[in-house]
Amino acid sequence: IACAGRKTSIMSLADGVLKDSKGRTGCIAANRQFRFYYQPLQRDVLFSGGFSVRENGVLALGQDDVFYGCPCEEVWKPYDMRIADNCHPILQEIGKLIQC
Repeated sequence: IACAGRKTSIMSLADGVLKDSKGRTGCIAANRQFRFYYQPLQRDVLFSGGFSVRENGVLALGQDDVFYGCPCEEVWKPYDMRIADNCHPILQEIGKLIQC
C-alpha cells in the first residue's frame, strides 16, 4: 500500500485490460513499447489485453512478467521485449494506492 501522488500512475485492471486514470487502454504498440492509447486504438497495436498481476505483485502480459526498460532521450521507456543492447530487464510492480 502506498500514497497516491501527483507522479503516481493510477491504473485499473479488468478482464485482462489495463486502463489508466485518463481512460486510455494499456497496449503493446507495433514498436513493442508498452504505452496507453485512447479509443479507438491504433491499427498497429499488437496487444491490448492479456494483462494480469502475479501473486508477487508484478504486472504480466500473458505468461511473461519481465518487461525491458530502454533509454530514449532523457527517460526510460518500457517494452515487452529487448529491442536494443542497452535495454535492461525490469519488473513493473503493482500496488494498492490510498489517498494520504
